[in-house]
Amino acid sequence: MGSEGLEIALLFFLLPLLFWDGFADASNTPKWIVLSALLPLILLFRDIPWTKCHRLGAIFLGWCSLTALWAVSGYEAVHQLWLFGVLGLCFVLGSTLESPRGCLIGFAWGVSVNALILIFQDAGASVWWGYPGTLRYIVQAVEPAGLLMNKNFVAEASLLAAVGCIWARHWYPLPLLAIGIYLPQSKGVWVAAGLVAVYWVWQRSRLGATVLLCLIIGAAAASFPTGGKTTFGGRLALYANSIEAIKEMPFGHGIGSFWSAYPDYHEAVIPT
Repeated sequence: MGSEGLEIALLFFLLPLLFWDGFADASNTPKWIVLSALLPLILLFRDIPWTKCHRLGAIFLGWCSLTALWAVSGYEAVHQLWLFGVLGLCFVLGSTLESPRGCLIGFAWGVSVNALILIFQDAGASVWWGYPGTLRYIVQAVEPAGLLMNKNFVAEASLLAAVGCIWARHWYPLPLLAIGIYLPQSKGVWVAAGLVAVYWVWQRSRLGATVLLCLIIGAAAASFPTGGKTTFGGRLALYANSIEAIKEMPFGHGIGSFWSAYPDYHEAVIPT
């Protein structure tokens, strides 16, 4: 890995660790701010190709910007355009790299540090670093979440990093990443990991992959809650009601307007 690759790897190592206590969206905001500042600076010194994917991305961002003209919430429109713009810059950076290996390795080690924090959080040590009062509780919306606010976020990041490590044949972070996949108890991530395994087995044995897929479907069906309120049911209602909103305005209510526009449709199909 050259010096330039080391710098990119360092950036992606730091991203999963950026946490600023006091931000309402502490799992994301500092990360987006750093990416917003550093990505344009990095791209100033790179030759950027202009491919079909770049043109499609530019058209998509242009359409998103146009819909901001009739968005219900101007603040949310600007916020979403910012996030989409940063994601676009990430894509552009990726297109200038000869290989994503450095990014994946740096990201994997950064997520691995979160796995160490998960061990303390899972053991119930909510103030575990420094003296009480010097570092307040690590804010978590759904625990244990490391520095990523939501346990599903840290499990998803751990799985992505693990797949990247396997592709890059960089094995050292995998034990810690396995902790990050297991401890949050995110069933959706476990299913995703199973599907990744099915894809890997399919390349070697289609019969084995079919059997594994049936086992995953059976396990998922057996563990699905049959009573009480679930997030799946709530999301299904959101999707169904949103389809009614799309029927009324096929071009949308404007970027970032979902939470402002949805109350008018909250009982369109399934009451929420």
